[in-house]
Amino acid sequence: MPNFRAAHQKKIEYSQFGHKLEYIVKSPRKEYSVGRRSRPDKKTGAVKFKHNKRDIRPGARIKLFHLMRPLYLDQLAMAGGKGRQLLQKIKYEALREYRAKNGWNDRRP
Repeated sequence: MPNFRAAHQKKIEYSQFGHKLEYIVKSPRKEYSVGRRSRPDKKTGAVKFKHNKRDIRPGARIKLFHLMRPLYLDQLAMAGGKGRQLLQKIKYEALREYRAKNGWNDRRP
């Protein structure tokens, strides 16, 4: 969607880190879509968009499961801007022991 951000960031309290991490790694419960409204904005004439949210449908949940099945948490994690360097350090530390045993080029079964 033009002029809309795909995500946002904000600093969280240290005491909230565990709660936020639990939320991030939970299984998806909702699905989101964006639809174009039939009428343009009255003042500017620009195209308007609508965000839609609903409980994830069983078929979509199964499809998502099969798509994500071969992925590990470090492959699902992403960051941009200032967070990229932090995520890189986290992944390095988290995988250090595994890679020491299996080699740095091993990508798991």
